Amino acid sequence: MKPIVLLPILFFAMLRANAQTGNTAIIYQTGHSYTLTVPEGWVSDSLSGISMMLDMCFHPDTTKWTKSPVVMYSTVTHKTDSNQTIDDVIKMDSEKFRESSPGVLVEKEKVIYTYPQNKPAHSVRFTNEAYKNYESVAYIEEKYHVIMIVVGSRDKEIYEANLPAFKRLTQSYYNLEQRYSIRP
Repeated sequence: MKPIVLLPILFFAMLRANAQTGNTAIIYQTGHSYTLTVPEGWVSDSLSGISMMLDMCFHPDTTKWTKSPVVMYSTVTHKTDSNQTIDDVIKMDSEKFRESSPGVLVEKEKVIYTYPQNKPAHSVRFTNEAYKNYESVAYIEEKYHVIMIVVGSRDKEIYEANLPAFKRLTQSYYNLEQRYSIRP
């Protein structure tokens, strides 16, 4: 009889421990689903990015999305064909940045690996001092699409101070469709 009593206690203890390590956002859209664990000091926001077609938004727990000096979000781009590589997607994205933000500096950064799936997230930094725009994008390739996790700020110091949170968010990416891919 004692093991049955201990089981609910252990279950609630595990839930409490998980709540202390951060909440996990489940992102489920047509053609893709994944999770991201919210970094400490941040909150997830599934509503603020709907009009911008963002899968999930994140901002410091002391601010709102619209007032935050730094934000993070995740979104997806579908590959144009089955031969398109992640390098093609990064190149197209970089060209769009250069067109919309003349003078932007594009720098490839160190690859971030997700845990536990060990997927490479190719990180690129976009900086435009003239427009005070600081952004890093982590690109994670799946079969039919590329997940993009983004951190951005108009303040260089705030941006750089939040790069560790961006790295933790990127590392937490977990593809829920790892056994199969759904064609959008």
